[in-house]
This record gives sequence, C-alpha cells and structure tokens, in this order.
Amino acid sequence: MGRFAVSEAVVVIGPHAVSGPGVADAALVAAALESVDERLAVFGDRVVTARALWVDLVDAVCGSGFDSAVLVMPSWWPPPRVEFVEDVLLGVCPQVVVLRRGTGLWSNESAVVELGPDCVVVHLPDGERSVVSRSARTDFVADGVLATLPNAASVVLDVPAGVDGAATLADGLARRLSRRNVEVSVVDDQGVRRAVEVGRRRPVPSRRRLRFDPPRVAVVTGALVAVTALAGAATGSSADEVAEGTWVVEGRVAVEIPTSWTVERVTSGAGSARVQAISPEDSRLALHVTQARVPDHETMQATAETLKAALDEQPDGVFADFDAADQQAGRPAVTYTELRSAVAVEWVVLVDRGIRIAIGCQRSVSVPTGGAACERAVRTAHAVP
Repeated sequence: MGRFAVSEAVVVIGPHAVSGPGVADAALVAAALESVDERLAVFGDRVVTARALWVDLVDAVCGSGFDSAVLVMPSWWPPPRVEFVEDVLLGVCPQVVVLRRGTGLWSNESAVVELGPDCVVVHLPDGERSVVSRSARTDFVADGVLATLPNAASVVLDVPAGVDGAATLADGLARRLSRRNVEVSVVDDQGVRRAVEVGRRRPVPSRRRLRFDPPRVAVVTGALVAVTALAGAATGSSADEVAEGTWVVEGRVAVEIPTSWTVERVTSGAGSARVQAISPEDSRLALHVTQARVPDHETMQATAETLKAALDEQPDGVFADFDAADQQAGRPAVTYTELRSAVAVEWVVLVDRGIRIAIGCQRSVSVPTGGAACERAVRTAHAVP
C-alpha cells in the first residue's frame, strides 16, 4: 500500500546552503556545513559539538507541524556524511526519506546536470550516472559534460547556491545545448525543493527510511576520458596512455584510477589506513591513497617539515629520495620513496583545502616509474566538500 505524505517537509542541504520550510540563521548554516565531518566546532565564541549545531540547524529549517521529512543532499557527498545528517534529522522527524539532488529532479525524459564545487554529476534518463571533474579549464569541463549528452532532448541544469563558478559554467552549457536545439531549464535550491514536493505528491512506499547508498566508486564514461585526455595533452601525456577512468571517493578525497583496477580498503598491517587499487595485469602495480586533516592554512613547507621529522625517526634504508619542493603532474608536492622487499612505493603528498592527500605509486623495483595510472591519480586527487 502507498500513502500520500500530506505533512512532509522537504529540506535541501548542501553543499553550501540549506533550504526548507523554516529559516535558519546564516551563521548557524555556515558553521554547521563547515563542521559536518568534525566532532567539535566553533560557533560564536564557544566550542560546541558539531552534532549540537546540526540539531539546531535542522530544527530551524524543518519548521513545525511536520511528521516526516525528505532530505535532499548532493549526489557526491560520501555516505558517512549523509548518514550523519540523516540521523540528526531523525531526531526531529520520525520518518525520513533521503534523496540525491539528481534523483529529485530526474525523469524519464530529461537528463539532469548537477553542478558541484569539484565535479559535475550527469544523471541520464536511463538511470546511468557520469562524473566529470572540474579540475580542468571550464571549457574542457563543458566539453566533457556535453559529451555525455549526445542525444539529449531536454536537460535540467542544477545550480546549487554558493558553488563558485557554477553559474558561469551553467550559462555556457545552456548556450551550447540551446544551439543543439536541446530544451534547457535551470533550477536552484528552491527549484529542487519544488520539484521534489511535486514528485512526492505521488504515493510512496510505507517505509520508515529509504536508504541513501550511492556507490563510492562511480564509473566514468567517455566524457571524463575526453576531459582527462585534454588535460593530459597539457601536461605532456600521450593520448593513448589515457584509459577509461573510475572515480573513487573515500572520506574527503576523490581520485581517478583506471576502471579495470580492483579497489579495496586496507585497515590493518603496516602503514596508515588507506584505499588500495591494484592493477589486473600485475599485483605489484598498485596505488595507495591516504588522507589526514590539517589546518586550512597549512603550507607545503610545513607539510614537508612534518613529514621529514617523521621519516627521520624510521629505520635506515626504508625511505629515500626525499624532496620537499617537488612538482608532480604539474602540482607542487612533497615526494619520497618507500622501499619494501621487491616493491617500491613512490609517495606524492599534496595539500588541498585542509586535507593532506598522499598518493603512493607502488611498482616493482625493476620498473623505473609508476606510469600513467600514477600520473592520473596525482593529477586528479582533490578534497571534496
């Protein structure tokens, strides 16, 4: 049996704003979104728990008189973050349905292009999703998005509030799509809310919670390959080195790896907890990705000093070739080599928006470099909001 949700609040949260029946203080919104992955936060002149901020936020934005809620969040947000916000909302509303923004706008006629700070998620009418990185130039990103929409007759451009450059990218996409005679509509956070409210007037299953469980690994189609190939040409990589890629999102880090590689999480044994991707041709060829939160203002010099002090405490012969001011894939990096039995791991350490990202390119000691997969991972690795 279905039911009509006659007393239901639709709440749109993230990446940089919130929208719902009620209104929350702007300072509270900013503090809550900034601390969504943290345990503690500073609000005003007080240190409080992040959860306390979020309880106040959802209580304000949900308003009153509702016995259920639809929570709409960015498609690229990692599951732990989504589950945290959902759990807080369940303290205000006994029934919660969680949707991706793209799902809330999706229909069997229109594609949805969801613009984010670091990526664009394209939701096709057949349910397939593609992810295009925004790390390249805007025109390259637009090329990549358009390549995913060769036969689209209707496209909805979702432009969340507060996303830098999103309006400019949306304008460029709208012009190019219109020249193809594609019907284009542009929505903001309020437009997403209205679309979900209209969609929820249809009967929905009588379930207490509908799970939001987007895949952590999103297969990237030719669109991103096109963007990567163009970016690769700028850095000197040959086009035939660029294979089809897959985005891996773990915690606050997204990185692109070859689609055919096997991804697993390693939480035991030597070294930090990490994501590991292994080549199907040679198990000694692998990528390791670790992350650590650092102050937002941390410089590469400070990172180098911290790493050098840690490596100096390790046994002789394990770490070598430390370079505090290296360049890898066109990015400033701290690099060093870890020697383990028959393999070597070339570590490339980057800093992006308060996240220290370490990419370990593992190879046989007889092979001189980590190859195209390593360069791709270093070039594309970035912090997600």
